[in-house]
Amino acid sequence: MLTAAYYYNHIVRPTVDEFCCNNSDVRLAMLACMATLHVVDHVVQNRMPVTTKKEAELADAEVIRITNDLAERCIFFAAVRAYGTASKHGRIGLQRRFKPGFHTGSAYYAPPLPEEILVRTNVRFLHDNAGGIHLRWSEGGYINLTQSLSSLLPILETEFPELITA
Repeated sequence: MLTAAYYYNHIVRPTVDEFCCNNSDVRLAMLACMATLHVVDHVVQNRMPVTTKKEAELADAEVIRITNDLAERCIFFAAVRAYGTASKHGRIGLQRRFKPGFHTGSAYYAPPLPEEILVRTNVRFLHDNAGGIHLRWSEGGYINLTQSLSSLLPILETEFPELITA
């Protein structure tokens, strides 16, 4: 099994970095979100080795608990979780508690907008100097996926110190 640190440093970080350099690429966006979302799985698998069905059930429950907790506390994780899940399934099922109905069509591309322009025009967003893919998060509310992923990595490193120690 890969260590959480190896997974993070050799899979997640390079994938996120590649997406941030090409932030209009939907394929890279999906891959970066799916890889980042699964950091929690790797951390839990390393913390809780599984040899029995009961241990597997406990580990799965811990992944769900940590994922839900992070999504409630961190909008960046919530956005990455929604896009990563929708990337895998096409649409988050209406029976799900987290962002039911969110789908990959909830994303838009917008070019960067210079700081001095203070209005939203078409799909350009106020104070957005990153551009790239934006997620329609709420009525009239959008989240920049590049900024979400870039902001999330240091948070994950703080939450899971084993990611940066190997």
